[in-house]
Amino acid sequence: MKVKSKNPATKNIARERIGILFEQARLAFPEHPAWSNRYVELARKIAMRQRVRIDRELRRQYCHHCYAFLVPGKNMRVRVHSGHCLTRTGDTVALLMRRCDDALHASRRSHLQAA
Repeated sequence: MKVKSKNPATKNIARERIGILFEQARLAFPEHPAWSNRYVELARKIAMRQRVRIDRELRRQYCHHCYAFLVPGKNMRVRVHSGHCLTRTGDTVALLMRRCDDALHASRRSHLQAA
């Protein structure tokens, strides 16, 4: 097993690389969706190895079930449900993934704050 580095600079480098990989995934998606999924996979591996959390904005860009990079309108659907009693505001956002048929439900307020 690889020894974990105790240097805090390595965590900063890991966060930078994770950000770069998600940016590359966004740029590569129109032509090579499989490459985007690979970039997400590599970013997750870096985060797990260095024990670094992936930022909230980046966490919402991939499916936690099949680890696919998500682009609204291409491989996922976004639905806003009004009047549900799941949140105090009554609005929820449903993200429906086409690849794995998984659904993520979040309150509209928390979803809009991250965007």
